[in-house]
Amino acid sequence: MPTEDRRLIFRYDEAYKAIYTLCVQKEIRKPPAGTIVAIGPTAGDKSQITIKIQNPQLNEEKEIEI
Repeated sequence: MPTEDRRLIFRYDEAYKAIYTLCVQKEIRKPPAGTIVAIGPTAGDKSQITIKIQNPQLNEEKEIEI
């Protein structure tokens, strides 16, 4: 039986906008201001992702889980 696999690939700036919009809709904590530099699965929890965000103005780098 055939199977199908589809993927959507977002640029990091598009992903940030989508994540921010999701947080507003779900009324959960919004991501900090900055630029996404990495997105990956959260260890031990397949329902979450870990996002690394850099804010060059504040010279900060944060990781958040959504």
